[in-house]
Amino acid sequence: MTEIGSSVFKGYGKAVSLTVGKNVKTIGKQAFKSCKKLKTVKITGKALKMVKSGAFKNTVKSVKVKWPKSLSKKQRSRLTKMLKKQGLKTK
Repeated sequence: MTEIGSSVFKGYGKAVSLTVGKNVKTIGKQAFKSCKKLKTVKITGKALKMVKSGAFKNTVKSVKVKWPKSLSKKQRSRLTKMLKKQGLKTK
């Protein structure tokens, strides 16, 4: 799988953690919008390049993001900015 589709988990109230697979390049528009119990997002690879509009809008106030050790500081910074821009509030 290379993409998490638009609105696929929108409003899914039971999601507590999310693992983005190593081959996922894109998280779709509003994919995890209003997942109020989401506490952890784990990114397992380097492929993630795009997080579309509102993907994490209306999630909880503080979500822990786990990165692979192989990701450079520059890559983590770029992805963190992208996630925050789309509504994810990180620890």
